[in-house]
Amino acid sequence: MSRICFIIIAHKNYNQTMRLINHLKTDFDLYVHIDKKSKLNIKSFDNVYIYKKYSIYYGGFSQITTTLYLMKEAFKNNYDRYIFISAQDIPLKTNKEINEFFKNKINKEFISYQDVEADENMYKEMC
Repeated sequence: MSRICFIIIAHKNYNQTMRLINHLKTDFDLYVHIDKKSKLNIKSFDNVYIYKKYSIYYGGFSQITTTLYLMKEAFKNNYDRYIFISAQDIPLKTNKEINEFFKNKINKEFISYQDVEADENMYKEMC
């Protein structure tokens, strides 16, 4: 089975965040960053690593800085797959289904991009 970790950024809704953590931690390692400005108080345990290093501003470079920090921490444990989510996300698949989906896709990436300069329709208004 491939080793999968979740990288999660949180800032509110303690109950929802804990429900997500408790659900995922049974099958995955979790790297959770809580916005330094947040009143959320969650402690690290077992395979859940909690950080509160950065103040995060929506749409700001601080989101990138925080994500890179969590990636650096997770890379220390050499996972096969890194999944990025927000603490406000709710997985639509079970942990077993997530593991099964990625089991034979170790060398497949699920990141894409679009060249905005090559797509002349990118910025046209829709009627």
